[in-house]
Amino acid sequence: MSLLPGAPRVSCSATGYLHRFGAKCVSIGEIDGAIYNADGIDPKALEEYKLQNGTIVGFPGAKPYEGSILEAECHILIPAAGEKQLTRNNARRIKAKIIAEGANGPTSHTPDADKI
Repeated sequence: MSLLPGAPRVSCSATGYLHRFGAKCVSIGEIDGAIYNADGIDPKALEEYKLQNGTIVGFPGAKPYEGSILEAECHILIPAAGEKQLTRNNARRIKAKIIAEGANGPTSHTPDADKI
């Protein structure tokens, strides 16, 4: 499974690549909302939906996700936009076993989060 909040270019590229190798994307978060589907989100269908609608919100292959998408159940977390997403305040609630940074410093300037 993978969780990919963030920038569309990074998240779409990472989702497609991981999907080709058998990973399942279960959630994606963007500035205007987050979606989740424990059975997996079809990256091609999501990309088409995003191009047509300008958002991932309302994608029929997933449900809205309430709460912090960074803390959703997943194996791989890819913070793909923005700095300081992972902090000492939320780092212990991250369930991912692997954090693959796709943003410019999602843990930068938060050394406590980096240690956790």
